[in-house]
Amino acid sequence: MNGSSHKYYFNKLSEVQPNILSKVIAIDAALFPQPWTEKQWLESLSFQNYFLSLTFINNEMVAFSLYYLLKDDAFSHLYKIIVLPAQRGCGIAQTHLNHDIRELKASSITKVYLEVETTNEPAIRAYVKNGFQKIVTKKHFYGHEKHAGAMSLEL
Repeated sequence: MNGSSHKYYFNKLSEVQPNILSKVIAIDAALFPQPWTEKQWLESLSFQNYFLSLTFINNEMVAFSLYYLLKDDAFSHLYKIIVLPAQRGCGIAQTHLNHDIRELKASSITKVYLEVETTNEPAIRAYVKNGFQKIVTKKHFYGHEKHAGAMSLEL
């Protein structure tokens, strides 16, 4: 990663450039275990509470995350975080999440909530490493015998 140019953005989903949003939708469809449909993504543009954070290295998107912020309640729901496979294992996810946490704090968010499939051990380890605590297991949340761990982080 030395000598590379890193850029990070945290914007309302509705303010993301269409070409970037198209890439996000394609990455979500290819890599996320429970991808949103294009229709879901496009419908979300009308809500001002969705925020998308993006990490670029040398002008190439390598990670994104999607949040729903309830600023009046100081609460955020992390819906998705994806790092491209070629970038995994080199600290991108940690750096990306650290940026997100700074942005959330700057937006007066004090709690982050998420669900993660209970078999996704690398993600669970990363969340625990960052201070997330398990709240409850949601049985069959992602389908038959596909359970979710609900986790939260106090900022």
